[in-house]
Amino acid sequence: MAAKWIKVRSLEFGKPPFRKLGSLKIEFAERLTLIAGHNGIGKSTILGLVANTFGNTVKSGPKSYFGDLFYANIERIVYLGLDEVTKAQEHPTAAPTVVADVNGILVRKRCGMTHRTEWKRARVVPRTIDRADDDPVGQDAKVPLPTIFLGIKRLASIGEADEKEVDSKKMDMHADDGRLMAEFVKSVILGSQVNTDITHQSIKGSRKKTAQPGYENHDALAVSMGQDSLGSIATALASFNRLKRDLGDEYVGGLLVIDEMDVGFHPHAIDRLVQALKTHANRLDLQIIATTHSPRLIEAVHPHGKGNSRSPDTVVYLLDTKHPRLAE
Repeated sequence: MAAKWIKVRSLEFGKPPFRKLGSLKIEFAERLTLIAGHNGIGKSTILGLVANTFGNTVKSGPKSYFGDLFYANIERIVYLGLDEVTKAQEHPTAAPTVVADVNGILVRKRCGMTHRTEWKRARVVPRTIDRADDDPVGQDAKVPLPTIFLGIKRLASIGEADEKEVDSKKMDMHADDGRLMAEFVKSVILGSQVNTDITHQSIKGSRKKTAQPGYENHDALAVSMGQDSLGSIATALASFNRLKRDLGDEYVGGLLVIDEMDVGFHPHAIDRLVQALKTHANRLDLQIIATTHSPRLIEAVHPHGKGNSRSPDTVVYLLDTKHPRLAE
């Protein structure tokens, strides 16, 4: 598809609600959108619907440094029971709608829930509503914005895993991408003595896969939770860096979706993480959408705009776990 850029614009919930989310419109910022609110209010569901709508699914297409194609499916993010399908299909036009801007053309994708025969869980298919003649996206296709989803499995501990399940090997990474990873880690955790001896790590049972920079004073397997999460975020950024370099003018940007972005980070590291992510989002034409429970992370993102609606970053705060609504 020939497009200069693709952006995520909004996610709209109608009536009756999807799960508990109804009569809501969530608008996404150009650069960084932080979604906050109490446990069980629907933050992960929001991430799942957005991530499920975008991505490059061509089997012969480029892969990230995680070893995966640049897309994610909602059934790998949140559990959707088969009993939810019947309820959702009673009101098909009330399904959540994701709006994308594809080179100036608004594409509206209704997220219809369907059965999946091979699993005991439902799936969601993004189908275009009122497709325009000049709409470059297929009717039942994902919007082709390269997407990486980072879930909580990135925090699966090597130390707690069975040794037989753990694999670590030296990784062949482009020098520019290795430097990006090392510099990103050092910019967030001050005093980190890291190098570009990148290793690929995985835990078979948890399906965790990540890359880690080399550490001067200890084995890369011996990282803390915060270092582990940071390594996964750095791996995603390095993946988009390679994709932009390889695609050149065909690069349309990227979408990085992170669940519980604050987990494992000291408050001071959170401040530096936000600044580093903003810098790399600008360089790599990324939109970043993340969830959090951290007041410090909210503070780190929110003041940038100082009330200016044209800010490239925003905080979406959900209130009332029973009947979620947007805070002013």
